[in-house]
Amino acid sequence: MEYDFEIVYRKGSLHYVPDALSRAFECDEPEVNFFAFERIEDEWYMKKLSEVKKSPSKYTNWYIEDGMLYKRSYNALLDPVERRTQKNSWRLVVPAEQRERVLTESHCLTSSGHLGAKKTYDRLACEYWVPGMWYAVEEYCNSCDVCQRYKVPQTGPKGLMTRRVVDRPWAVVAADMMEFPRSKNQNKYLLVFQDLFTRWIEIVPLRKANGVNVLRAFEELVLFRWETPEFLLTDNGKEFDNAVVNTALEEYGVKTYFYAPRIIRPRT
Repeated sequence: MEYDFEIVYRKGSLHYVPDALSRAFECDEPEVNFFAFERIEDEWYMKKLSEVKKSPSKYTNWYIEDGMLYKRSYNALLDPVERRTQKNSWRLVVPAEQRERVLTESHCLTSSGHLGAKKTYDRLACEYWVPGMWYAVEEYCNSCDVCQRYKVPQTGPKGLMTRRVVDRPWAVVAADMMEFPRSKNQNKYLLVFQDLFTRWIEIVPLRKANGVNVLRAFEELVLFRWETPEFLLTDNGKEFDNAVVNTALEEYGVKTYFYAPRIIRPRT
């Protein structure tokens, strides 16, 4: 055998099963290379650094050490009252050219674990200060490629859709434009109106799909023939959503509701 060892019997009562905490390995926290701060191009950072140098008594919540700018910042969660000492209340101010790197180290490294925006912010706020840091962290986490690919959404299931209630004929009218090959009469479109109470349908062929033709057909087939509806339900095509139709419907007292058209995407 490769190893020379001796086996000694030990009672089971003397064995202690190690837990995860007793075997947890120490993980070195990533540190920003401060030497990269030597060449700073951030105008806001350099201006603030100059102001603090000139009038340190005026900026009591700012100070400079080894040529780097620090800001006093408290966090109710990270810094309880008993821990708000001179030592742990200072955060390193990160210039613009280093913020991407700091965000990456606080979110994307193996030791960071791709946590959510709140926990990434808490981790970052322990050491650093960035103007508008919460919004920067939130935007970074929401755009993280790994999180979008592999994280399971934590939101609850969508609720059931409520049924549309229509209590009388021609109260709610749905309209849609259908395109076909051009006919002998040079018509290419069919404009369809449907009463959602009776399911009655009115159809008119059109040569052009524009607001003028839609409004004329609506007046002749619905408004003057039946009655003024309360709601007109259409997709957001330009033939329905335009100044001509919107202005006339507003004068008639008809409210419009737009929905996204259904798009069938082929599966590969």
